[in-house]
Amino acid sequence: TPNLMWKALNALCELALFRPLKDKLGLLRVKRAFAYAGILPWDTLRMMTAVGLNLSQLYGSDEVTLAQLDAGEARTGSVGRVNPFIIVRITNDHHVLARGPACPLGYHKGLEAAEERFSEGWYRTGDAGYIDDEGHLYCLGRVECMRELADGTRFAPGYIEACLKASRYIKEAVVTGDKTRKFAAAIVTVDFDEIVAWAAERKIPYTDFADLSQKPAVCQLVGGEVEKANRRLPEHQRVKRFINSPVAYPSGPRAAASDRGSGGDSVGTLLEEMTEAVYRDRDWVVLEVPVYQEDGERTSVSVEVQVNRLV
Repeated sequence: TPNLMWKALNALCELALFRPLKDKLGLLRVKRAFAYAGILPWDTLRMMTAVGLNLSQLYGSDEVTLAQLDAGEARTGSVGRVNPFIIVRITNDHHVLARGPACPLGYHKGLEAAEERFSEGWYRTGDAGYIDDEGHLYCLGRVECMRELADGTRFAPGYIEACLKASRYIKEAVVTGDKTRKFAAAIVTVDFDEIVAWAAERKIPYTDFADLSQKPAVCQLVGGEVEKANRRLPEHQRVKRFINSPVAYPSGPRAAASDRGSGGDSVGTLLEEMTEAVYRDRDWVVLEVPVYQEDGERTSVSVEVQVNRLV
């Protein structure tokens, strides 16, 4: 329960900041707000609630609303608790099915569409997901976007990547794994500005992006962030290994033009090499990393890249 000081501070912020902001957004007189269609990022939901907007997220489709998430119960990845008027079933391939008094039985004059969406009284959402022990529903993405590992385990790379990029220290992430692999792994690109500030506070010396990305302290930091993301995932979908990319993906017309002019995609090749490396039984691998000069010219240097394993 907030004490008197926090209540006074909140009242001051309401007058000086929150009220003008809500007025600017056209939300000053809104008593209750709902977000539908796309899933709101967790931090967006928390921010809108912090300024005093009574906002809830609804998850579902035109046919049925499956879950509602209130800010007080917000947690990363969750789309809310299941609608009490709906029965939700998760199949072995993580397909989210629904039925109940609030769920339709089919489409008017749409027999072909109904055959695709409705089966034995269940509405097939087309989404993959799971329900935790507290009744929160998690949407992993579309069923057709799921991948399969060697043992038949199915996982959602897009969802795992979103969990990883929720970290302030991770700018990009590519999750790998297929029927030839025993586990999911990740290629991570750290946020250079955040890592530089973090390293400066700890007086960690470095020469360039590649050097900083492979520092033991940085690998340990990113490993902790990957483990945080893993705790939001089912056991069988967790990342077992990761590599910190020694290069930030090049941007800008000169770098792109230089890459196209070389007759090949150097970044794509490097990504393939890192994907192969992360599954090898070695702690370090040597990769040829492209380096872009100020004039747009591209050269390459050899960099030792660490393969990080998680327990």
